[in-house]
Amino acid sequence: MKIAILITCHNRKEKTLRCITSLHEALAKYNEVMARSEGYIAAELFLTDDGCIDGTSEAVHNQCAAFNLPCSIISGDGNLFWAGGMRLTWQKAIESGEEWDYYLLINDDTIVQTDAFDTLLSAQQYCLNTYGSRGIVSGITSAFGKTAEITYGGEIFTNRFTGRRRLLSPTGTPQLCDWAHANALLVPSEVVKKQGILYKGYRHGQADLDYSYRARRSGIPVVVTAKICGFCDFDHPNIGGIRQKLCGMTLKERRAYLNHPLHSDADYLTMTRRCMPIKYPLTWFFRKLNLYTPFFYYWLNNRR
Repeated sequence: MKIAILITCHNRKEKTLRCITSLHEALAKYNEVMARSEGYIAAELFLTDDGCIDGTSEAVHNQCAAFNLPCSIISGDGNLFWAGGMRLTWQKAIESGEEWDYYLLINDDTIVQTDAFDTLLSAQQYCLNTYGSRGIVSGITSAFGKTAEITYGGEIFTNRFTGRRRLLSPTGTPQLCDWAHANALLVPSEVVKKQGILYKGYRHGQADLDYSYRARRSGIPVVVTAKICGFCDFDHPNIGGIRQKLCGMTLKERRAYLNHPLHSDADYLTMTRRCMPIKYPLTWFFRKLNLYTPFFYYWLNNRR
């Protein structure tokens, strides 16, 4: 079984190295158990160094050599951000000439558990048994040291028009979700052949949600793992913090903030247009309210 591990990073050397260490330990444990079976995993790491100046590339190269883990490092210019970096990484893995069975997208601030590959592949077997085909599997993560605090994995909509949704917690059985996060996302080769890779219209966020949502709409099963697959703290600002920040800015400052790829209106609007087009006009209007009259926007938002 061949798996291409895909990571993009920007100046988070220590986190990146911890992530790769956890992957190496999980691979070693899985292969130790599967040494005499066809389930043995041959993995290669593809990593995009998006303009790092903290020595990430050299450190990763040395670490992978010590682990005997094949590694291909791709250089970015610092302007790829997450979606752009992951697209480049994924494309390089495809162009490597290997026939990969799976692609594992993983954020470099995720630490997988030592049984992560068994957890992810068991969910793939569940897809085969239940839906007749392999699907996209998102590994559920919790906050570090707080296994009851689920941070990423997959969500289901409670109201599709307003976009309200609920984050799924592990139940001991994989669960279908409406969209999935790529903090630890296992994608089979047949899904890539059918759907391609992440949409090129995203710079940073929303690309994983778009990819999984459109896969589910086309009949591909998208599930979360039966149990926690790893650990990753939730690092997005809460709505109260964003409100306070935006309301304290000038119009020029708000426009610069909302145009920056890390918190871009453009990525969110692209996702809405592609995945929930009926909601797009209202979303566009509310995003303009957020730019020009944030006090009024949040007053309305609290009354939805």
